[in-house]
Amino acid sequence: MTNPSSRITYSQLRRMTTGRSDHPQTAWGVDGCKQGWFCVGLEESGTHNERHPRFHLFTRLDELLSKLGANDRVLIDIPIGLPDVPNAQPLAECVYRACDLAAQEKLGSRSSSVFPVPVRRVLNALKDTTRWRDVDEALMNHGRPPRRDRKTRKEATKMEGQRITAQSFHLLKKIHEIDDLLRPSLQSRPAIQETHPEVCFWALNKEESMGFPKKHGRGFCERVTLLERLCPGARDAIWYACCQHRNVGSDDIVDAMVCAVTACSGELQGSKRDAEIESGLPREIIYSTAPHIRKLRLRIVSGT
Repeated sequence: MTNPSSRITYSQLRRMTTGRSDHPQTAWGVDGCKQGWFCVGLEESGTHNERHPRFHLFTRLDELLSKLGANDRVLIDIPIGLPDVPNAQPLAECVYRACDLAAQEKLGSRSSSVFPVPVRRVLNALKDTTRWRDVDEALMNHGRPPRRDRKTRKEATKMEGQRITAQSFHLLKKIHEIDDLLRPSLQSRPAIQETHPEVCFWALNKEESMGFPKKHGRGFCERVTLLERLCPGARDAIWYACCQHRNVGSDDIVDAMVCAVTACSGELQGSKRDAEIESGLPREIIYSTAPHIRKLRLRIVSGT
């Protein structure tokens, strides 16, 4: 069990960002994908409002830490800070955090992209290597599992009395990974904050949700068009990343890009900020409105 004194508290995380430049040296957007984590870093170029995009694919999130500078900012699309449910209290099928409910309210027709997350005792139960193997076996067929694997998947998705949604089930390993990374003290590391791509797009689109799902062709185009309008050069950068990382989904690349663009903002906002009681980790979905993003330009340089 992690020593409580070594965990980072919500107030400590907030203090870690105090005194830093409002505009980070490198703004990072991170999105989970089948291969691990796709990361977009937007580096300051020395020219006013111009940034150079860098693209990385890491199998583990801790590989990103070696790339981070003292004044970098990281926005990641993964739940940080889990719901508070006492061990003795029975679990409902869905457990939403206050920030999740606020995000759903904002997104309207796109609210289904925000889903419930497992409580801490579910993650603790997964520390049993046998349970992890069951999850792995189920995840191997995460698209349409064969009939012989459905029983394994059904049992693996019901943990500690909580029926976990399909989305949370596929992200369990990544939630576990970010949780293990942030719970120890991060006094000497840049803060990593939670965001949600659809909330970022909502904020950048004059607080209106996107018209089509992100995996739909028109949905992909409308998101790229919005990013290009706010940040000239974003379309070429996304196309470059898609060609460079053909094994990564184009929607994952766009999600990481909007997270990175949001991280460039000098004024971030959050929905329903609070902290998990057990770990002290913050529960907040970060976003920024378009006026704080405009005039940003992206330019690809050799070696990106």
